[in-house]
Amino acid sequence: MNEIEKMYENANVKSVCDGLDCFTCNAKCNNGKYPPFTAEKQLKLIKWLFDSVFLLCLGPLQNSENFENSLVELVNNLWQGLAEEQKQQIKEILK
Repeated sequence: MNEIEKMYENANVKSVCDGLDCFTCNAKCNNGKYPPFTAEKQLKLIKWLFDSVFLLCLGPLQNSENFENSLVELVNNLWQGLAEEQKQQIKEILK
């Protein structure tokens, strides 16, 4: 079992039958698949982690009216302490 499957299991999200080959529509068959772990779900999970866990460690930010502003404020606060390679990585993300 990989970590994504483990997360789905922890969250009690059931696998669903893809309907191929088994004709049982029983998710316990070998064709049972979890819903795709899409980029949208990953971003929502990152937002949840940021709001629920990360900010608890850092304390509130000045402009925490929404995730985007909080994230940018955090990056700006950390900027001076970043290595040049890290700054370049951020620059590439922003292009």
